[in-house]
Parts: sequence; C-alpha cells; structure tokens
Amino acid sequence: MKTKIAVFIMLLSLVSVVLLAQQPQAPDAEKEDDLEETKQEIEALLEELKGIESTRNKLEADRAKLRQIMVNNNEISTVKILNTIAIACIEYREAQNLATYPWSLKDLEGYIAEDIIEATDAENALYGYYYKYDYINKDKFKVKAIPAKKGETGNRTFSIDQDQVILDADTNQTPTFDLQNY
Repeated sequence: MKTKIAVFIMLLSLVSVVLLAQQPQAPDAEKEDDLEETKQEIEALLEELKGIESTRNKLEADRAKLRQIMVNNNEISTVKILNTIAIACIEYREAQNLATYPWSLKDLEGYIAEDIIEATDAENALYGYYYKYDYINKDKFKVKAIPAKKGETGNRTFSIDQDQVILDADTNQTPTFDLQNY
C-alpha cells in the first residue's frame, strides 16, 4: 500500500508540473500563486491519503480482533458440544442396558441434536468444528473436535472421553480460554 501511495504522489507531482508547463506564460507573481495553490492541493491530497491509510490500518486491526473473537466463540461452543456428546453417550449406555457406549454418533439420535450427529466432516462443521467419534471398547470412547479450517474457524483440537474430561488434544492439557476480549 505504501508503494501505491508513493506512486500516486509521484503522479500528482508529475501532473502538477505538466499543468504548470502548459499554462500560458503569466507574470511571475501569478505563476508563483498558481504554484503555491497546486502545492497546497497536493498537500491536502497527501493528508487525505494519510487519513485513508490510517483508517485502513484500524479496519485491519478490527478485522483481526473480530476473527479472534469468532475463533474463541467457536472453541467455547465446541467444548460445550463435546460435553453434550459425552453426557449423551453416558445416558445412551444407561438407557440401553447394554453396558456399552454407542458405536457411532449416529447411535445417539434422539440424545443429541441432528446437526451435531451430521457434523462429521469439514463441510458439515458446527461452529467451525467437526467431530470424530471413536468407539474404543465397551467401556471407553473418545470424541475429537477438529477445526474445519485451522486458524480460521478454530486454533485447537479438543477431545473428551467417558471420564468427561475435556482436553486440548495438542497439549493433552485442560484448555483455558482468554475471556478478557469479551
């Protein structure tokens, strides 16, 4: 952008020189007045360009902040959904009297919302995340929440299991959230 502004300034200078050269010869005082007026116009345009650049920079900073807020909201919503899935798995096990967890998210129909069951790939992501359910054995399961577009819809992968402990799958630690920007 700075290069474009520099080129624009050079073009303005060139145009002003050409315009001054094309004017009929006038007394020196009149030429100086015209030159001063052109200089003032160029300075005013330069100030306007600085204002535009400043506004653009502020907009970029605001966009970045909004993206981070969206990612934070997605991550918080995803953690809530993971908890919902884990509770549904436990309820399923108790209700079925099978002493086993479901084989897939589809088995949880009626226990969780349909959009959660369908969020099994990036195209069907919910709050920027999709879910991978892993039936380990009759006593264990694990669900991962993966960002549909890492860095855009979420920064971290989360997991939960039958113990209902949510972990940041990358660090294997309980996730923390920066809520100061809310």
